[in-house]
Amino acid sequence: LMHKLIKIGVYPLLLILLSVVGCRGGSETVLEGVAIDMAASVSQSKALIESVGSLQQVSIGIYGYKEQLTNSGNRFMVFDNQMLNYSDDEGWSYSPKRYWDMQTRYSFIAYAPYTSNITSDGTNSIIISDIPQYQNSNESTAKDYVVALSNNSAKIYVENYNKTVNLAFHHILANFQIWAYYEGFDTEFKITGLSIGTDTDGQKVPSIDAQRNYTQQFTQERANGIFNSVNWNGNSVSLPFNGYIVPKETAAQAASFLIVPFVADASGNKKLPLTIEYTKNGVAQKPATVSIGISGFESDNKYRLDLKFESKGAVVVPVDIQIKNWTETVVDPSDIHNW
Repeated sequence: LMHKLIKIGVYPLLLILLSVVGCRGGSETVLEGVAIDMAASVSQSKALIESVGSLQQVSIGIYGYKEQLTNSGNRFMVFDNQMLNYSDDEGWSYSPKRYWDMQTRYSFIAYAPYTSNITSDGTNSIIISDIPQYQNSNESTAKDYVVALSNNSAKIYVENYNKTVNLAFHHILANFQIWAYYEGFDTEFKITGLSIGTDTDGQKVPSIDAQRNYTQQFTQERANGIFNSVNWNGNSVSLPFNGYIVPKETAAQAASFLIVPFVADASGNKKLPLTIEYTKNGVAQKPATVSIGISGFESDNKYRLDLKFESKGAVVVPVDIQIKNWTETVVDPSDIHNW
């Protein structure tokens, strides 16, 4: 029988039907088996995932849903935390392939780096769990999460975007960098500890070991989900810092942290203080406390604090504090959020 089918040309037809319809669910109306392709970019340089190149070194996780154009309540899952991997030959690839259903519109949410510690409510959100409140960016265990959204009809993706979902990633954490230098006599200054917040003044600073869950809705146009804000402390918190010898004349990065966004007080008026512990020629000095100039940290922003150590008799104090946006341009301290 198979021989006869091949002879009359039916068997090749069966193969085409299986590859175009059967393997993807019989209800789909696909465009001649056109696969859903993926592309990715990072909108700004940040912390660990600082470029397309660094994004390509990790795996992306993606969720995707489609719904019929004639019935928005009829939604189907297409990607369920599917892993995307990059190679020079194939670009961003996944397996098994999915194909465009031209009678539907799609909603995608992608994130990196990939984790199994993630959930979805099955309709319009994901939750990335247990993100540390503070991370030392220089530690090998640090994770800099980025998230991307994309919502469109299959027709738009196929005809306007070359059959491709273009994922433009944004950082969900804030990057806080501390740069330092000194001028004057040849002296060894070493920063030995850093802490943020205060035991007074009503500030609430999340503890260093607090874990935060991040929730992102599919329906929003930009990756701007929210973190929960429970279990805050009304005191200062020591940042994960291993010490740094301050260079002379030219500022260099002393520390870099990934911080879950938060506001120190409900009014947004109280400025966050930073306390610096340091030694001079190996002798511990009185810790210096300076204002960072902000009331909290926001997602997808970089904050740079420059500390200048000056010799004033027997006392050395950090001065000349600046906060810069990510492109290193000089900005008004009241407009530091990179909008």
